[in-house]
Amino acid sequence: MLTRRAFALMPLALAAQGTKPGVIWVWFESEDLPPGIRGEGVVFPRCYAADTRPEQARRATQTGKFAHAWNEGDPTLASILKEAGVSYQEITLRPDANAVAVLEKASGSIVVFTRGPFPGKGSEQSIHVPLAIWHPAMLKPGAADGLLASQVDLLPTLAALCGIDLPEGLQGRNLAPLLRGQSGEPPDSVFVEANTSRAVIRGYQKLMTDLMGTPEHLYNIASDPDEQNDLVHDPGSRLAVDGLAALAQLWMRRLGDNLDPSGLKRR
Repeated sequence: MLTRRAFALMPLALAAQGTKPGVIWVWFESEDLPPGIRGEGVVFPRCYAADTRPEQARRATQTGKFAHAWNEGDPTLASILKEAGVSYQEITLRPDANAVAVLEKASGSIVVFTRGPFPGKGSEQSIHVPLAIWHPAMLKPGAADGLLASQVDLLPTLAALCGIDLPEGLQGRNLAPLLRGQSGEPPDSVFVEANTSRAVIRGYQKLMTDLMGTPEHLYNIASDPDEQNDLVHDPGSRLAVDGLAALAQLWMRRLGDNLDPSGLKRR
């Protein structure tokens, strides 16, 4: 099990120093990680889609930007790697597929296994997505327990692991130093967009707000993963609601969410 401080992801020597690894992106269709990757790669128990909507979530993953900030022509992971001369491949695995065959043919590439959100399920079940990253010469297998990650963080993280300068304007966070066991504070929260709402998750508390950041629902997703007990009006949760609401506003200001180009609120 990985520690919170460094997640025990101590880098090993790359087989070929100075050689940039390729990237293989595996979208899988099953609810959980495909058989064959646990115990072989770094598994992230607490990763979230950047958006509840599948198309917007995939776009955020590919561009390192949340859906509200995406523009036509923004560079994608594929185009960034291609420009840097790094090979990139996308694969889709059926629900009954195994990861072993992919890993056997990876040839030193970094392999990412993840899926999009599941529409129609409960909020937590929809956006809490499995994630694993494999590269035995760079990352030690294990579980990144305690690390709150977002799929929007994957582009800057993979670019950094490949030794590529990060493009400007990315909204995702570079988690590569943490994965290498270097110093740095793990992210304390993640932000999720939806058509008519926003969510911020810190620890095991999730606050859902309207588009202006006004609190609507509060859940403890550790004790209430199905989100049946709304604590937003619970007197004992007042401090939590206020703190998370302030955090949501910080996220929205940092991302330019609900702002027009002049910096004014759209609504």
